[in-house]
Amino acid sequence: SSGINAEYGKEDECLVPMSEHLLDIFRPPVGECDFCQIEAIHTRDNLSDSEFYDKYAYSGLPLLVSDGMKDWKTDQFNLQFFKHLYSNVTLDELEECQFFGYKTSFENLFEVFAMPEERATFQPGTEPWYIGW
Repeated sequence: SSGINAEYGKEDECLVPMSEHLLDIFRPPVGECDFCQIEAIHTRDNLSDSEFYDKYAYSGLPLLVSDGMKDWKTDQFNLQFFKHLYSNVTLDELEECQFFGYKTSFENLFEVFAMPEERATFQPGTEPWYIGW
């Protein structure tokens, strides 16, 4: 599973649901932590799902998967893809989703999707942008 809700808009409000439990997992540890003593970063390629699960998933060891994106088709994840994905969502529903406008004036995804095409495609002379959610 990619962690992305392929059926977005049918039942869930967010593309990637973020529960309080997940937020707790990604918070940095507090105090001393023997689990956090890193001696090496493992680097692997051609790692199978089962080997990842058996050796790394719950080990606490940092892992760099050097070919982890070799078959990932990033060209499908463009602004038009997300604009279409969120086309049936209301502003009230979006307010339930996490959004980071960083150093932009964007308050929500609707404002992002309404930007001029020139800015969206980073044409010379337009203000750069970066968001996350």
